[in-house]
Amino acid sequence: MQPPSTWPGPGRYHRPAHRLARHAAAMALIAMCTATFAHDSVSPTVAGGGPEADDGRTNAEAIVTPRLAGWEAAIRQAVLSRHGEQAREAYGALTTPVVEPHRQSADGRWLFGGAYFPIPDGLHAGPVAVLFIARHSAGGWEVALEDSVRFNALAQSAPVGIVSRDERELFAQRLSAIQARRTGAFATGESTLAVDVGLSLPFKYMGPVWGTSGVHGDSGSSRPYNAIDFWGGDARVLTSRKGTAYKYCTNARWPYIKVMHKNGWSTGYYHTRNQANISNGQSMTEGQFIGQNGVELPCGGSASGDHVHWTLWRDSGAAEAVDNKLIGGWVWHEGSQPYSGYAERNGKRVNAGQSGLVNYGHGKKTPSPGPSDVSSDVGALVEGRTSR
Repeated sequence: MQPPSTWPGPGRYHRPAHRLARHAAAMALIAMCTATFAHDSVSPTVAGGGPEADDGRTNAEAIVTPRLAGWEAAIRQAVLSRHGEQAREAYGALTTPVVEPHRQSADGRWLFGGAYFPIPDGLHAGPVAVLFIARHSAGGWEVALEDSVRFNALAQSAPVGIVSRDERELFAQRLSAIQARRTGAFATGESTLAVDVGLSLPFKYMGPVWGTSGVHGDSGSSRPYNAIDFWGGDARVLTSRKGTAYKYCTNARWPYIKVMHKNGWSTGYYHTRNQANISNGQSMTEGQFIGQNGVELPCGGSASGDHVHWTLWRDSGAAEAVDNKLIGGWVWHEGSQPYSGYAERNGKRVNAGQSGLVNYGHGKKTPSPGPSDVSSDVGALVEGRTSR
């Protein structure tokens, strides 16, 4: 575990020239949002690409060029209508969503991909991002966004090359889980017990000790407080549960990765570098390697000190507070200010800025309560460390 003396401190991470160039490329994509497209068949291309990796690797994803006009305006409008206010509240300002189509049917009438709102410079945040399915008919483009009834209906009827059979099952099970949760005690707020969301912490089960910079909003002070920064350990960021991975800001060398779980939750992993070669729609096992702690900014924003900005999302891509949630065997509590709060397990606390977290998994994997499940090195808390 990296000692506090080597921590970069509270100063912001400033973008070097290649990050500014990448940001300019993203802004160019936004400027294109007012244009219409009526091209002949074009082979998939990668927009941007960022600097060459030292080992030649990149986790960028191909962006297709749709052949039928009007797709971008229709998808952008759908995303703005459903998530514009969410992005405004998270960022303090509304940015123009960037649309990234990754799959296109042979006749050009079906599209599948993601869209995200670029994060303003200087803001420590995770991106607001969402999947879409679009179908063209005589009336124009119909667009549906993730976790909606219409999204699921289109997913079930789309060609297999647009939505795989595994993805159809995922989307159907998520919708069922979401509808069940909306009618339960969780939705009504009747339960006072910690809510078990069935998620592990994003690092090795019963592995090295990690630290946290506390509970905060997706962009620091934004509500709800759905984010936790994790640092230290072995720096290997892993999936919190079995699910399906999707990438956003895919013109970057190391994109933003979000994993959708069949139980209706989604988890986000921002700032990671040296990622595994993960493709859109790839099935992931629990504890599968995503990447390493870093300060990567594929969707914009800022960061200081290597860490992963882990976020919790519920149905339709809405932020979900981690307060009073059981995650990785710890109950998380937010404080009155962002980057405060603590995690608690069997009477033991790990406060913001401390190391002392071990991932105890979830469900039946979580060891029975008892003092023996806390290793001796967990008790030696390291304080005074933050990441943003």
